[in-house]
Amino acid sequence: MSNGFAPGAFVIRVARAALEAVLPAVCSDCGQLFRLAAGTPVRPAAPAAVDDWFRFLLRPHLCPGCMQRFKAVASPMCPRCGEPFVSPHGLDHLCGICQAQPPRFMAARSVGHYEGPLRALIHHYKYLGRERLGEPLGRLLWEVLRRDWEPENIDRVLPVPLHPRRMRQRGFNQAHTLIRLWPALARASGVRVAKHWVDARVLTRCRPTPPQTGLTKTQRADNLTRAF
Repeated sequence: MSNGFAPGAFVIRVARAALEAVLPAVCSDCGQLFRLAAGTPVRPAAPAAVDDWFRFLLRPHLCPGCMQRFKAVASPMCPRCGEPFVSPHGLDHLCGICQAQPPRFMAARSVGHYEGPLRALIHHYKYLGRERLGEPLGRLLWEVLRRDWEPENIDRVLPVPLHPRRMRQRGFNQAHTLIRLWPALARASGVRVAKHWVDARVLTRCRPTPPQTGLTKTQRADNLTRAF
């Protein structure tokens, strides 16, 4: 389809819209029932702010009050690790940590602060099996990718694999589900990428690892040593 979504997605969206017209939605953050605003949501005009894409894509999952609490990551930030600075004034510059110990990657970026509605959505997606959140969250990531990088200059996009045991527990690989629509979105945007640009076959999880949640930075690194 011309909008880059998977075949059949249009029918699913129509059925979902009909259902939501009768039944109220449940906010993924506060848990309250709410009704979607009448009318077709307006697609952000490119280039658009992350906040605009967030409101457009996650509208069915958050009540208006919680939607407003989303906080996008914005400048000034460290151009290397992407960490935003406390003060909203000033230019982007290397943070003290990246100056003292430059990371092994060239650049990292985040969609928003891991708090409030974004944290709730990720929790629902990752731990409560709400696989359908992968499409809007992945599309949000795509918009950030296009803002900060040139996709056609990226050789491969490799989702981090789950160990088979964890895969059986969760039922799907959250990292892969987030980005599996990227090639279709690239084609719809006129961006030329390789045939196997998103490739889930390159990395292999060699051993199961405990969850990273609650671990320090050093513990997280040790936890993933020789895991792939």
